[in-house]
Amino acid sequence: MSNLLSIESSFLNSEKVKNLFKIKEAKRLQTSIDSNDKKKFLQSVELSKIFLEAEQNFESEEGKLLFSEAGISWGKDEFFVNTYGYKKSYRCRLIKVAKLGDEKVAEFNTYVDENKNEGVSRSLQTILKWAKGEDVTSTGEEGGEENGEEGGEESNEVKCVFTMSFRREDVDGGKNIAVRVKSDGTVEGSTKEEIEFAIQFLQSKLS
Repeated sequence: MSNLLSIESSFLNSEKVKNLFKIKEAKRLQTSIDSNDKKKFLQSVELSKIFLEAEQNFESEEGKLLFSEAGISWGKDEFFVNTYGYKKSYRCRLIKVAKLGDEKVAEFNTYVDENKNEGVSRSLQTILKWAKGEDVTSTGEEGGEENGEEGGEESNEVKCVFTMSFRREDVDGGKNIAVRVKSDGTVEGSTKEEIEFAIQFLQSKLS
């Protein structure tokens, strides 16, 4: 619109033209759509802050102690899938956005508002490219990423095929023992000795 000739601007500003082509109504709808787009993006930014804090807490001594006391041995990817339902690529994207900070996010929103006609999308992937100085005009970013969809990305998730948990009451204060066997054959959880103790306890109850 800013590159229009004066005669073109006058044409579009004519009441007859506005009424015929419902320009006012269209602009009102566009504003509403833009507002919803911005709201979705800002909600994703808020989620990113939660994920960043969750990652920090997961890696903290307090977090490790909580998992240890519960007898749970989750890797970071497993934790985020089980807790929030999001896989690695989307979670990492959110956390990267959180690390940009509020000032950078506000600057990006202003940039998008000023460059809507250049096809700049308001998305997590776009802000990360923009923050690195990459060209983000007419990117046609995938839709749905703000809902945690990952563009048909193939999942390499290794599924759990066996789990067992047991609480040893013969230890002062009690102690949780847990084991998880993955489809690739890896075993996670408590020590070998503790797992063997749990198996012996189970066998004694089944015999």
